[in-house]
Amino acid sequence: MERFNPALPEDFEILEVNCTQSLQRIKCPNAWCNREFRSIHAITEHLNSPEESLWSEPQPQEQSHLRLPPSLRQHRGGTASDTRTAQYHPLSGETYGKSKNLFQQMEDNPNHKHRIQNAYYPFTGAAEWTLAKFLAENLTQAQINRFLKLRWFRENTKPSFSSAEQLLGWIDILPTTSTWQTVQLEIQGYPTTSPIQLIWRDALETVKSIVSNPVFASNITFDPIKIRQNNVREYGEWFTSQEAFRIQVRLTNNC
Repeated sequence: MERFNPALPEDFEILEVNCTQSLQRIKCPNAWCNREFRSIHAITEHLNSPEESLWSEPQPQEQSHLRLPPSLRQHRGGTASDTRTAQYHPLSGETYGKSKNLFQQMEDNPNHKHRIQNAYYPFTGAAEWTLAKFLAENLTQAQINRFLKLRWFRENTKPSFSSAEQLLGWIDILPTTSTWQTVQLEIQGYPTTSPIQLIWRDALETVKSIVSNPVFASNITFDPIKIRQNNVREYGEWFTSQEAFRIQVRLTNNC
């Protein structure tokens, strides 16, 4: 855990600031979780775990309305006489080139053919990856090497990695995403009874991950849009707002 007197990085996303005591249980900042943990480190471990962390509101099986934008879709429950139109701002949005999405980047990886069947390759599976992650986060390289030489492994199945160097090398080639981190805030002249813990992650890396994920491709828009239902203005996503159009007009006038 880092300490600094705070000069926060320019690109970061703040999740929540927690004032904690050593014996106090800390509630997960995800409103849809409600779990409690004994330490700030346990929370970040939980947030970074795709098996445990849930960051979206549970959606009902049947939705009475499909949100717009990014694309104009048929409105469920409408009548034949309903007329829905969409108009993007005429001067917004321009493509300057395309890059590979997240899946295409993963396909370019030389280990992709192995990960089709085993997402944890070069580890044998989720169980071995859990062991490897625990060793890497809690033991030094010397301790890992001692662990792998225990007599227990002479009579039981050994991990597929045989040394700390090989283990850390395998971890380095795994696909990565923006992870949650913690930093302790200390403000000179303003002592606190309990340490202030900031949970954050790199906003730029997070945005890159979201934009490059093809799962979200049909649900992301960068263009102000006006939606009308039977000639009545409809508001939904932020880009359907008047403010989005005002900002676009200012940007266009300043070009």
